[in-house]
Amino acid sequence: MFYEWKFVLEKLTDHFVSVSGRNMALNPSEQEVSTSFDTARGLFDQLCGETSAKRVRRDGQLKITTLVRLLRQLEPSKTPRVFKKRKRSEQRAGSQSTTML
Repeated sequence: MFYEWKFVLEKLTDHFVSVSGRNMALNPSEQEVSTSFDTARGLFDQLCGETSAKRVRRDGQLKITTLVRLLRQLEPSKTPRVFKKRKRSEQRAGSQSTTML
């Protein structure tokens, strides 16, 4: 669970830096924290909207694991195709040749 929170906070920090163009203060006041969160909260706007079942997704109702999954889905895959579908015709031909021996 710690990893998920760390992941989300890093994404919020990265979003804040990219939008505001400055780093977060080390010892911010309450006002700075509030305005910083309002800026970083813009990341949630990308995640909210409709689900695949056409239901409205509200940021206040997201669980941390769902939030992490949605944030990961925003990033493009590092490999061009993670899953490569196997060719069944070659597999069947290979299995038939071993059974004939």
